Amino acid sequence: MPLPVSTSDSRQLLQMLAAERKTAGELLRLLEQEHRVLVQGEAEAIRSISLQKQAQINQLGEQLQQRDRFLAVRALPAGKAGTDLIVELLPADSEIDECWRQLQALAAQLNDRNEVNGGIVALAQRHVRQALNILTCHTEQNTTYGPAGQQMGRMPQSLAKV
Repeated sequence: MPLPVSTSDSRQLLQMLAAERKTAGELLRLLEQEHRVLVQGEAEAIRSISLQKQAQINQLGEQLQQRDRFLAVRALPAGKAGTDLIVELLPADSEIDECWRQLQALAAQLNDRNEVNGGIVALAQRHVRQALNILTCHTEQNTTYGPAGQQMGRMPQSLAKV
């Protein structure tokens, strides 16, 4: 059975959720920036953003662990389930409720943006693979296997040597 929510607990939870919201907002900004540079193909910018993005992900992970510890002390389940339970114990129009809804909306936006960026990366990888296959004269027809499982057919040949 969850413990009642004290004023001190409410303040602490609000501070944690606000910090997570700030970190998630910064991560969303980085994902939007990453999207622009992926579309433009700016390799150096992609690397820089990836490093910044990883730092934000690490920070968000630490913040989530802190919230999970807060919930565990209060006999609540970790993550969204426990936070939903504690928020339900508070007035519906509370600052915590609003912050929690904003954080969940940011999480959905982060997921969507990450899916789009991942699709762009996958498409770019497929194009690179196709270009490499063309440069090495390697096509799907070259990949056949004999009865013993050995690869048969033409061996790939490079169009150019470095």
